[in-house]
Amino acid sequence: MGDEAEKTFKLVPFSGKKEDWHKWSKKFLARAEIKNYINVLLGDNDVPPAGEEIDEETEEGALQMKAMKANQLAYGKLILCCEDDVSFGVVDAACTVTLPRGSAAKAWRDLSAKFEPRTVAAKVSLKREFKNCILNDPTMDPNEWVSNLERIRQLLIPLNSPISDEDLIIHILNNFPKEYENMVEKMEAEIEVLTVEEL
Repeated sequence: MGDEAEKTFKLVPFSGKKEDWHKWSKKFLARAEIKNYINVLLGDNDVPPAGEEIDEETEEGALQMKAMKANQLAYGKLILCCEDDVSFGVVDAACTVTLPRGSAAKAWRDLSAKFEPRTVAAKVSLKREFKNCILNDPTMDPNEWVSNLERIRQLLIPLNSPISDEDLIIHILNNFPKEYENMVEKMEAEIEVLTVEEL
């Protein structure tokens, strides 16, 4: 399946824009899962130091070799995906004493910290973005607007500031343009049983 999977799951370049990070990172993680390097990427599997002698005949040695190859693959994919100077620089600098040619786990950790920081300031910024995210243009597809709200909502979960389904629904109903008035009134009457999917 190696070559076929490679053709099917082409690398998606990362623009280096903060607003593109969430979507791109999810795609990269999905690909990492399929290609079996996600555990190294997320730092769950230790990678042996470069130059260390590995006895591939032993079970431990086989696992170490697998981790080393997975690190090389993951790091290589990351460096190839990052086209802008900032994200490329982050990955390029992700070298350690034990992995001088690049640590995929360090690169991923540093990219995540750069483009999806988990700080109080990030939480405040996302909350503000959610509050200010309204549908002003009646000709705009409301699905795109709701998808953006859902994206912000997902980003707030690891910051211990989740937005409930009810709060999301209320925000949506309160921020439609006046052209949606009749529909909003009907939905408000059903708010107790209304789900995000139905909305």
